[in-house]
Amino acid sequence: MAACLLLVMALGGQELMARLGADYRTGVGEQRAVTLSDQSIVTLNTDSAIAVRYHSDRRIVQLLRGEASFAVRPDPDRPFTVGSRGVETTALGTQFVVRADGDDVRVTVLNGSVQVTDRARPQDEVLRLSAGDQVSMKPDGAGSVVRVDAAADAAWLQHRLVFVRTPLAEVVRELARYHHGAIFVWNSALRSLPVTGIYNLSDPSQIVATLADTLPIHLVRLTDRVIIIR
Repeated sequence: MAACLLLVMALGGQELMARLGADYRTGVGEQRAVTLSDQSIVTLNTDSAIAVRYHSDRRIVQLLRGEASFAVRPDPDRPFTVGSRGVETTALGTQFVVRADGDDVRVTVLNGSVQVTDRARPQDEVLRLSAGDQVSMKPDGAGSVVRVDAAADAAWLQHRLVFVRTPLAEVVRELARYHHGAIFVWNSALRSLPVTGIYNLSDPSQIVATLADTLPIHLVRLTDRVIIIR
């Protein structure tokens, strides 16, 4: 019980810090596009927050929580860097997405290229990513560059989610980010069921209902906001 209380307090502290330090933020299920003073465009995904710190010689955006896409206006005299959890991503004329997921930070490049550094890595170790590359940086600094379908990964920018044989547990975890409430997979045997499809983000609970029409699962709605998958 004490450990649970400490966890709740820690999560509450993180939320408070994000609220106090944010220049721009979104609520659960909300997305917001922001044009910065240099005409770079930041699109915040659900439950996200950023702080903007522009200087004469550099442009810094801190991703305090959640996920955001950055379409960067080139300026060789002022590098554009996104920081999150000790991971720094510097744009080299590009569009990219940064997601803070727990202690992990995931960077996906949509266009152009970026360089990624981590305070947990040696100072001279820099990762350079091009369009279609993705890296997940973990607290120990471990991260390898992989090729992904970047457009599908960033489909939320078009208010969609794309899954290709994705385990049901991962799908539910993703949907829960957009849902005002909670979604649980009660039967552990269902967690690995593969899900493939393109879904409209306008109503996450409707996506769950659609899954129930195509998968051997049953939904129990305790309230309008709490859904149990059995």
